[in-house]
This record gives sequence, C-alpha cells and structure tokens, in this order.
Amino acid sequence: IYPLIYHLSQTFGEPDKLIFGTDWPNSSPNKSVEIFRNINDLTKKLGLPEIPAHTIHNLLHENWKKVFKLTEP
Repeated sequence: IYPLIYHLSQTFGEPDKLIFGTDWPNSSPNKSVEIFRNINDLTKKLGLPEIPAHTIHNLLHENWKKVFKLTEP
C-alpha cells in the first residue's frame, strides 16, 4: 500500500475498507507481503505517521473477509 492512501483513508474513510493486493511483476507475493509488513520503514523515511500494527494485520488478514462476507466458523 502506498502510505499516502492509508493516511487519506483516515481523512475520507476507514482503513477497514482497504484490502491488500498487488500486481507488481518484479516481486513474488510473499516478498510483497514482507515489504508491506515493514511499511513503517517507508512512512518513517517520508515523515508520515506510523501505520498501527493492527491496521497492517487487518489489511493483510481480516478486511477481505468483509468484502466476501465470510465469517469464521
């Protein structure tokens, strides 16, 4: 996720409405997830506020369930 998108979602919406996805051809899905988990390295360099760990977790593991209306058994 481009860090600016997250920060805009704080102003105009909710980060719970964002899901992780990528079509970057120069990286494997596993590498893309690893980079995303360390996104706060980039926010720090850009002088942006840190993205909370629970938000990163939700973007990777929880928010998509709402999109597809899946529930845990």
